[in-house]
Amino acid sequence: MARQISRLFSFQTLLLARLSLLLLTACSGKSLKAAQATPTPIPMPVIAARPTYQVQRGELVNRLKFSGRIAPITKQELSFATSGRIAKVYVQRGDTVTEGQLLAEQETGQNEFDLHRAQANLKIAQLRLELAQLQTPQSSEVYTVTIAIQEQEVTLAQIALDELNAAYTSVRITSPISGTIFSIAIADGNMAEANKPVIVVADLSELIVSADLVPDDMTLLTVGMKVTVNPVGRSIPEVEGTLQSLPYPYGSADAEQTGSSVQVALDQSPVKLGYKAGDMVNLEIVLEKKTDALWLPTQAVREFEGRYFAIVQDGEGQRRVDIKTGIIEGDHIEIVEGLTEGQVVIAP
Repeated sequence: MARQISRLFSFQTLLLARLSLLLLTACSGKSLKAAQATPTPIPMPVIAARPTYQVQRGELVNRLKFSGRIAPITKQELSFATSGRIAKVYVQRGDTVTEGQLLAEQETGQNEFDLHRAQANLKIAQLRLELAQLQTPQSSEVYTVTIAIQEQEVTLAQIALDELNAAYTSVRITSPISGTIFSIAIADGNMAEANKPVIVVADLSELIVSADLVPDDMTLLTVGMKVTVNPVGRSIPEVEGTLQSLPYPYGSADAEQTGSSVQVALDQSPVKLGYKAGDMVNLEIVLEKKTDALWLPTQAVREFEGRYFAIVQDGEGQRRVDIKTGIIEGDHIEIVEGLTEGQVVIAP
């Protein structure tokens, strides 16, 4: 019995030893395989090829684009002749006025009754002159003296009235034309400076386009050029117009207009089209058009210190070519010299 137990123990011990050896062998195999695994290669960066462009031929247009406003053709800026406080403003923006209508006046030390009194004195002097002419016979010895005295009375009365009128004129603004109050920059009680415009009266029945341009742009223009006009924020159709005037010295030598404003007359009535004074418009003038011009995309042309050049594909190689450019329209640039149609240019 003891012998059987000993054999069984020996068998179990041998079995455990073999199992342990088998496990060690398996683990050693895995470690060996892991140590011998092929490493993952690091990808190399892909260098993208530069885009190329072909010199093409087509139409290019050089346009000058700018904005302007609808403005009245006839308008007058009005101001006081002297500085002072505003006593009364009789109109407001948008009011219709007639020629000679009183628009505003300043405070004055003059008594308004003095003006009426001077007018009455002048009338009395005139009537006395007429009466002397009727009552004094021309053959009388006193006729010449009497009439001369009455004429001097009329002159003195007229001088007194003119003085009062001049005093009132300097503190009053009256409308020189019949029209509409286009703008007003004063109110009762405000101070007004002498000769500073405070009221603008305009005739809104005749309108034009006015636009301010920089001198470099005005040198490109001549009176008579056609202009395309489009409204801003208004449902009014596109219309053609004509460049009517340029300020001196860009216009004619006898041009009365000065400053930086150009004027464009529409081919159709702005009022009938639905425009109002103050409306904004976009304008476009074609300065030059070429129907058979060589061109490249602007991104294909390089510039350095004011000189333009391109890198041309020349067989398997590349070479730099100096070029002369012309019209630039959107993303197209005209090639005047240096390249020919069909050449391939490499972008920067």
